[in-house]
Amino acid sequence: MSRTKDAGAVGGRAAVPGSLRSGIPLRPGSPTVPFAGPQQGSFAGGSFVVDSGGHILAFDRAMERLTGWSTFEVVGRHKDLGFYDKPDETGVRRYRARPLFEGSLPRAERTLSTRLTMNARDGSQFEVEALVTPLGQDRRRYAVEIKRVLARIAGPVIAPPGDGVDAVTRLPDATKFHERLREAFARARLSGQPLAVLIVDIDGYSLLEGKVGQATGSDVLRRAGGILRAMVRQDDMVARLEKDHFGIILEGAGRGDARLVGGRIRQTVERFSFARGDGDELRVTVSIGAACFPADGETAAELFRRAQEALREAKRLGRNRVWCYVRRPRVPLATPVYFDGPAAQVLGMSRDLSNSGLFVETKDLLPVGLRLGLSFHLPGEAEPVRCVGRVARTAPDDPTGRPGGLGIEFERYAGDGRRRIEAFIHRSLS
Repeated sequence: MSRTKDAGAVGGRAAVPGSLRSGIPLRPGSPTVPFAGPQQGSFAGGSFVVDSGGHILAFDRAMERLTGWSTFEVVGRHKDLGFYDKPDETGVRRYRARPLFEGSLPRAERTLSTRLTMNARDGSQFEVEALVTPLGQDRRRYAVEIKRVLARIAGPVIAPPGDGVDAVTRLPDATKFHERLREAFARARLSGQPLAVLIVDIDGYSLLEGKVGQATGSDVLRRAGGILRAMVRQDDMVARLEKDHFGIILEGAGRGDARLVGGRIRQTVERFSFARGDGDELRVTVSIGAACFPADGETAAELFRRAQEALREAKRLGRNRVWCYVRRPRVPLATPVYFDGPAAQVLGMSRDLSNSGLFVETKDLLPVGLRLGLSFHLPGEAEPVRCVGRVARTAPDDPTGRPGGLGIEFERYAGDGRRRIEAFIHRSLS
């Protein structure tokens, strides 16, 4: 039960915390924030906004300093933030909730006072006095202003560095990453679902560290890791692989998904200000290589190597870019491509084919992300190749009169479809 008392109202209207009167601050803060821990009896002053479903809508810098959580890690997520345990005897990493706060928010038409238990990023807990103000006509959003830290309850409880946790970023380390990749690959092979691996490299990190020093360099790594963690789903894995390399595992994600996530990460890092202690602004960029099952690898190790090759290509092309692995060149193929179904409706005519997908010339510019059941014949073969593909890109007619169409990425094959495609491409290139 929440402990509340009437905190009063101003002019008959609910009083809004001062830090939120000028609007909800949505500009992201730093992904990792130095956390010294609150002192009992101290005045806090941080504010955040939460909806009636428990999702955090806004989080100010004072809250970042108070809790150690960054805006990147919190906004858009449910208040029940969480982490993954070490793998159990079956290899499963179980999800454990760690709420941002514990205690109920008073549902009222005016500002009320309550007590909440806050859970900091380092695992420590402290009790606070807070003012809760309903927002909007529907009263489905609440501004929470922390007024005072009342008591410190517990110290840090997160896993110590060295227990599968990187000491600098507090992300899983390379050992945990490869354990998870093997597990995810086995699940993908069993289910037929796609799987994407991304490797993220901070461009010119060694030169940067030599210029700004190890402490600032480590801070860049921590903040970059926070951005990566915030840009993927809760059940995706982000790990620090080595000095300036991070790994990401996206289960159920194909090439188009990997390209989209990688692009968002690249843009976010490029725009982010890694402020230095002396107040100077520091900017960095990242290069990202991606590889996807089933097209790019028969084993987890091979898939990882393909992502490494893609990263090297991204850096060779000038850095600050995303590159998906290309196993072999495309070969020309002009054959009707059908929607796989009883009616056998024609989608269009293929232009070229690779191990990872094909381009179909068509007037039906379907939305990116749409998954299709397809069938088409390879030259000299009686049985069609049947597969599920995902629209990865659309292309309009070009000025030369060449028809536009759809770039389709293969995700699942019926029977030996993949082997037959590889054999045809091999024959075509021989």
